[in-house]
Amino acid sequence: PGSFFIGNENVISYYEFMKPLKEYLKTTPRYINLLAANGITNIKEFLQYFPRTHEDRKNMVTLHEMQSEEEAYSVKILVQKKVLIKTARGRKILELQAIDTKGVKASINFFHANFLMSKLKTDQRYIIIGKPKKDKNKIVFRHPEMIPTEAPEQVDGETAGGETDAFNVGRIYPVYPELAGISPVWFAKKIWENLDAIPEQ
Repeated sequence: PGSFFIGNENVISYYEFMKPLKEYLKTTPRYINLLAANGITNIKEFLQYFPRTHEDRKNMVTLHEMQSEEEAYSVKILVQKKVLIKTARGRKILELQAIDTKGVKASINFFHANFLMSKLKTDQRYIIIGKPKKDKNKIVFRHPEMIPTEAPEQVDGETAGGETDAFNVGRIYPVYPELAGISPVWFAKKIWENLDAIPEQ
């Protein structure tokens, strides 16, 4: 056997590809066992777990530039206020009141999210990724991804690249199928990390 290629570079030999996954992947034994139970035992099989679709997270938009409720957008916002709301049925909803770089406001809602009350900060900038909804003339995001960033204010025409070292913005983002309780985000992060970590010959 010779070597495998990723892109145009000869990056790893056949024998390296066939080594046990635990020698490459930084994770817990539980995840290694779950992957093995589903036929993923080495780096070759891991990298051949292909995404089911892709999202364009390369270019960010402002809130007023969003055109569809069916498309996921990347938007940079500042969280101004957070409120924990208790409904008549006892459900708890975390509502974030946010503003983008053009002064347009939006609400971000999380259900059953007490732990996010302390994790998400006011006066902190985030890149949010999700599908917007219109609710009584308000822009609302429900359970979006939120990535802290210290990016500068100007976003027109810019990409997320260079603004944050997060693996899930600033590129065409792969969306993987969930596998045995292992989340799509976990696959995206680990495969991204290992594409960079594989040694060249």
